[in-house]
Amino acid sequence: MAAVAAASAAMTGLAAAWFYRKTLARMREAAEEAPRSGFSQPAETDDSDEL
Repeated sequence: MAAVAAASAAMTGLAAAWFYRKTLARMREAAEEAPRSGFSQPAETDDSDEL
């Protein structure tokens, strides 16, 4: 019975680690794609001569 509990705990830990790593990979991918999403901020202009 103890072996089954240990195996179950190990499998749960492996599943949690896999989920965590996959989530981090998705977040990194989203962060890399964000600047290329098609939305851009307008270019800043130099308005110092319009005083």
